[in-house]
Amino acid sequence: MQQLIQQFNYQKNEDKPFILLGFQLPWDQDDIGDLIACVFNCIGKGQVIEHALGADLETVHFRLDNDDYLLNFEVYSQSCWLEVVNQEDSHALLHLYENNKI
Repeated sequence: MQQLIQQFNYQKNEDKPFILLGFQLPWDQDDIGDLIACVFNCIGKGQVIEHALGADLETVHFRLDNDDYLLNFEVYSQSCWLEVVNQEDSHALLHLYENNKI
């Protein structure tokens, strides 16, 4: 399943780090559950704290190794990115990027 992830890039926007994910195939809102499973398969099984559904944005707040992350899916733009909840934990995001299985 991890072969679905084509892009896994660490970036910063105004000093706010995030990991941009890209998938090999187009996806829609019905596919997000499978994409979440795919991401967790690659980075480790996170404990889902909240799954917020919006018209265009779905966000999964999860905990992995005592760090809190947000996995965001913007449907219309086909965008997916991963960020930390608290900016002071941005080192955890870099660690996750450097130690991923993708």
